Amino acid sequence: MGPIDRFAVIDCETTGIYKSNRIVEIAVVTLSTTGTTEAEFESLVNPCRDVGPSWLHGVTAAMVADAPTFEELLEPLAAFLDGAVLVAHNLSFDIRMLEAEFARAGAEFAPGSGIDTLQHTRCKLDAAARDRGIPLDGAHSAIGDARCCAELLKVVVDPWAESCSPATLKWHGSGPTRIKTRSGGQQRPPEPPYLVGLAIAVDARVHDLTPYREMLEFALTDLAVSPAERTELAEIAASLGLDATAVARTHRELLEGMIDEACADNVVTHDEYESLCRAAVALDVDVEIVNRHTLPHRSAVTNLALDNQRVCFTGAAQDAHGSPVTRQVLEDLARRLSLTPVDDVSAKGCDLLVAQDPSSLSGKAAKARKAGIPIASVADFLASESVGSLPVERSAAVNSLPI
Repeated sequence: MGPIDRFAVIDCETTGIYKSNRIVEIAVVTLSTTGTTEAEFESLVNPCRDVGPSWLHGVTAAMVADAPTFEELLEPLAAFLDGAVLVAHNLSFDIRMLEAEFARAGAEFAPGSGIDTLQHTRCKLDAAARDRGIPLDGAHSAIGDARCCAELLKVVVDPWAESCSPATLKWHGSGPTRIKTRSGGQQRPPEPPYLVGLAIAVDARVHDLTPYREMLEFALTDLAVSPAERTELAEIAASLGLDATAVARTHRELLEGMIDEACADNVVTHDEYESLCRAAVALDVDVEIVNRHTLPHRSAVTNLALDNQRVCFTGAAQDAHGSPVTRQVLEDLARRLSLTPVDDVSAKGCDLLVAQDPSSLSGKAAKARKAGIPIASVADFLASESVGSLPVERSAAVNSLPI
């Protein structure tokens, strides 16, 4: 392989995915060109800011309080990375974070042409390892992921067939070097936010879109994607060769996967529904997709006592035998039941909607669900005169959803 004499398998745990974010832990495992592990390096890093998603990387503020800054690790990093071919699972992410850190520290870094095991496996590291029987000890610790990626390199990539070139890292100066690793008995990190948990559970085998998908999991953490973050996500997509169509498809597929995960227990609470709607807005996906897919799991059938409600009718109507029922017949029945027929659905002007099918996707039905107005079937409404009450489907009101 010419001047190449080793591979440096790297993994960075970070506070986020953007250039302004920082590394909180870094690990390097070096391999000879025959696949023999030569050396390992790992250290926590004080990011001089909030540590970010501890639920993901397990690094807490207390763990990095006395850890070295990135600048204090330049000497060992130069020894491990300079002249080595870089390898990582989602290499572009680690390189982007390293480039930003080295630039802040005043070091000269050129990543060369490395190897991305993600491009060869098309799935997340844990899934790739599981498929090939490779142990992943300490997932989302930098050293655990780096060791796993090193083993993955041996079984999925023929380095001799790759077009590789080594990285260069020049650091002009000298300074103190301190290293701090995770102490034994790492505490269990907190559970991920609800939406991120859904996103992680979605099968990530999405060919060339997987690297971008992993970025979106970070973006969904606070459900607030700023204009600057949207710009950077667009830059990431462009660097991966994704056009606007591919990005839109990725966003929609991720949201639909999250909805499927949320509906798996056949119950979507108001809070879960609200979170999914927020995710749709953050991902620039039509919120109606959330409405349509969660509807069967959001509606609860209750019995409504009929007493002076305002009722609206939508769509063509038939009785239980399939015979047409005119709007006049329905309105006359409403008046006999002491109900007031109205022409439209609104939170303040309507108390009940009657449709041929309570699952109707008509505009009036959509308004009723948004306002939490109960919906009854025509057949049940026609039978209500003899029983005085009416089975209705009611959805949680979302008219005040702050999105």
